[in-house]
Amino acid sequence: MAEEAAIANRRVLQLTYESLTEWETIETELQPYRLLFSQHSCYVLGRSSMHGEVRTFNLDHFKSFKALSQAIHRSEKLQSQPTLS
Repeated sequence: MAEEAAIANRRVLQLTYESLTEWETIETELQPYRLLFSQHSCYVLGRSSMHGEVRTFNLDHFKSFKALSQAIHRSEKLQSQPTLS
């Protein structure tokens, strides 16, 4: 899966995402930190440029994405992980 390769290579993702939280399609740059599996779905945990914070994104809701040449350098420690529901 191309998303997994981009995450493993620690590349910033430019993505179009069908957001259930915002009730619309959004565009954001995502600094992926972790790939998670929960409740029969895969999620990416990472910092969203649109939200300015760490969020969880369901891979099934990715409309399109592009791995940018910019590598991520996570300087913050994840204090807690969001609950997947």
